Amino acid sequence: MEIMSSSAVQIRKFTIGDLPRVAEIRNASLAISPDFYSMTVDRIRSTGLASELQLTSEILVAERDGMVRGYIHIYTAPHLMDLGRINIDAFHVHPEERRSGIGALLLDAAELKAREWKGRYMSIAIPAAVESSQAFLGKHEFQRVRKFWKLRHAELGSLPTSELPGNLRFRSFRRGMDEAAYVELLNATFADHWDFAPVTRPALEEWNQRPDFDPRGCFFVVDGEREIAHITVLVDPQRYEETQDAAARVFELGVHPDYRGKGLGYQLLLKAAEFSQAQELSALELVVDGQNDAAKGMYERMGFQEKRAILVFHKAL
Repeated sequence: MEIMSSSAVQIRKFTIGDLPRVAEIRNASLAISPDFYSMTVDRIRSTGLASELQLTSEILVAERDGMVRGYIHIYTAPHLMDLGRINIDAFHVHPEERRSGIGALLLDAAELKAREWKGRYMSIAIPAAVESSQAFLGKHEFQRVRKFWKLRHAELGSLPTSELPGNLRFRSFRRGMDEAAYVELLNATFADHWDFAPVTRPALEEWNQRPDFDPRGCFFVVDGEREIAHITVLVDPQRYEETQDAAARVFELGVHPDYRGKGLGYQLLLKAAEFSQAQELSALELVVDGQNDAAKGMYERMGFQEKRAILVFHKAL
């Protein structure tokens, strides 16, 4: 189905037959940022899961002379629409087609779709090192609103063993038992974070079906029967094989406001490091808000080092 067209370029909805070319275009981005990794069929969200999650999602492709030259993926969900947010999850134009106008056409089509969904703003995160992307977004009225740091610890064996104070203990996530408690804890720990959208049970179930989620790497700190802090470590063997980068990633780390200031975040990171090493991974990465100096300072004292900066841009609709 055609969405819009200009000259010889047609913008239309993605079909499964486009997947090989879309994967080729995304994989060409490996040369731009090592944060990207290759796309394969098993990384595509299933239609059934999207329906179950009430996810509103659209992939648009730009086609010229019978060949897909670029694509953009936008999505939202009920908990994101509480903020009016439409996320740009992926936006790539083949290197041979840059500065051809295809990116602008894709972005215009995505904006039309976002307005149709009644979004109030579009959001995209990009590596800070890609200056051409920053210039492109600025030209199209996106405003830089936040900076995040990706940090990396490459000497996990140098860290001490985790040791919780008092009667506190670690416990791994239990599928089918801990979902409700985890949603409650996530929403309590991140309620004061910038641009946070409250987590829903379906969203949590989506995360827990990721191919890189391992319940053994999702830890709670428990006080009696109460979950008071958490960390989730993602393990993706396929990504390691493709990028030759043996690093686990911290997906979520939070401490309930009632228990902050007791060093629990530090102990959770030590536990994450132990888990990573048990998976024969030599490094651990995480992302921290550029305005959270206290957290960044703690990570750096542990031995985490800056890997790169990530910029978030918003555009009001």
